[in-house]
Amino acid sequence: MKYQSFAYFGLFIASFHISSAENTVNIEAMALQQMASYQVERQFSGRVIKQQDAKLAFEFSGKIKKIHFDQGDKVTKNTTLITLDTRLLDIEKLKLLAKKKRIEAELTLAKLDEKRLDKLKKQNYSAEQNLDKINTQINVYLANISEIQAAITGIDLQIEKSHLNAPFDGILGQRYVALGEVIAAGAPTIRILEKGHNQIQVGVPEHLKSTIKPIMPVIISGQEYQAKVLSKGAEIDPISHTLSMRFSLPDNAPIYAGQVGRLKIKEDKKALGYWVPLSALTDGIRGTWNIYHIKKEEKSARLKPVIVKVIYTDGKNAFISAPLPDKSKIVANGLHKVSTDIAVKIVKTRFANSANGEVQ
Repeated sequence: MKYQSFAYFGLFIASFHISSAENTVNIEAMALQQMASYQVERQFSGRVIKQQDAKLAFEFSGKIKKIHFDQGDKVTKNTTLITLDTRLLDIEKLKLLAKKKRIEAELTLAKLDEKRLDKLKKQNYSAEQNLDKINTQINVYLANISEIQAAITGIDLQIEKSHLNAPFDGILGQRYVALGEVIAAGAPTIRILEKGHNQIQVGVPEHLKSTIKPIMPVIISGQEYQAKVLSKGAEIDPISHTLSMRFSLPDNAPIYAGQVGRLKIKEDKKALGYWVPLSALTDGIRGTWNIYHIKKEEKSARLKPVIVKVIYTDGKNAFISAPLPDKSKIVANGLHKVSTDIAVKIVKTRFANSANGEVQ
């Protein structure tokens, strides 16, 4: 009976030690680092544009004779894209050339008459008035020839401009006309976009102008590019009340005019607080947020819930305001394994990054 009592007592002592060991949880702590400010990332949408983007048109009306290239084709500078029918101009030019030849013939005859009259005048057989008359006639012929030549030059220019040429190397966009169509002067026929020289135009609030650096990150179709600032805006847009800024994009980027991109801007906000991972936050009462503070005691450490205020979150980390001193240690993850006032043992300590709450 005596030995049986000792056996029960020994079992009780062993059970007590096992129970104590189970109540102590090994955890990884994170030391907070107090910050005087935090960065807020904001994104502003814009549209990809080209440095050169033109809707080409003829300077005069006419009928489309031939379309040499179509949408999506790559062309070089001075390549003919569309040609107008020039038959009426060719006929008009032939008429003017014939008229010019007739007047030149009359001019030749008038000059012969001038020579005869001049010879007779020297022999006193001709009156001064007849010589003046033939000289005037010669001047009229010369003026007519000049007028006809100017008209021919004008027709040559029209014929030349009946060929719509590419003003720069580029890719053809939308075509607005069809073969055989009669178009008016100035009506758009085809769009051409310059190769490379991609830009993005973004409206940025005026108070964020100081945050714009020479190189800024831009996201297009999920890909981030480094864009160079070209213009920080000269006036406020009356509709969006923003500054229209332009940024150049890499020429080798696989992007197209009209695509939507997002400019990333980081703005500094003044506030005392700490960066913590979202995994360190747990629900409190009445919609509050808590973190578990590791409070050291004489022989162990225990978890104490602390109500915090979430000031900002970036989706992975949160900037919080908490009534804790700098370098305080908290539980950063694994909150499903712990609860209030349990004893814990710190097996590893890591430190919050000063920028965004990531650990080092």
